[in-house]
Amino acid sequence: MTTRFRPVATLTAVAVVLAAALPVGIAVGQDATPPAPPATEDAAPGRMPVFEDMDTDGDGTITAEERAARAAARFAAADADGNGTLSAEELVAAMTAAEAERQARRAARMVERLDTDGDGAVSAAEFAAGPSERMFARLDADNDGTLSAEEWEAGREMMAEMRDGRG
Repeated sequence: MTTRFRPVATLTAVAVVLAAALPVGIAVGQDATPPAPPATEDAAPGRMPVFEDMDTDGDGTITAEERAARAAARFAAADADGNGTLSAEELVAAMTAAEAERQARRAARMVERLDTDGDGAVSAAEFAAGPSERMFARLDADNDGTLSAEEWEAGREMMAEMRDGRG
């Protein structure tokens, strides 16, 4: 017996899995418990969500029902036309919105860190005095005001270690 590739069924299955990774929180159905507002940033695709966001009743545990309600809510939020399936366009829209929200939070944190005069914006001087200046000083091991190829490579290795969780 041969197995037929069924694109609609496959897309629907993929959509369900992807929808569970979308950072939205609208409850569906009359009996669904609405998710609590996010305590912190929601999970990026491939990362675990924040525990408090999953524990909607606040009892210190995540039940199968809470997980299912969250998945259903995320699916419903992505299902823009309400037809019970997710098209590629709906997935792209939901993923784009999630990424835009993540970038907006990141930009707000950057402004908060770099805006030293408190005017709500980052000037060229504030930007130049930010992390790149501090990183340059950190990499300039011999304090000569320049970075040699060896200092540069040491900095790349340090960043790789930090990125890999070893630093």
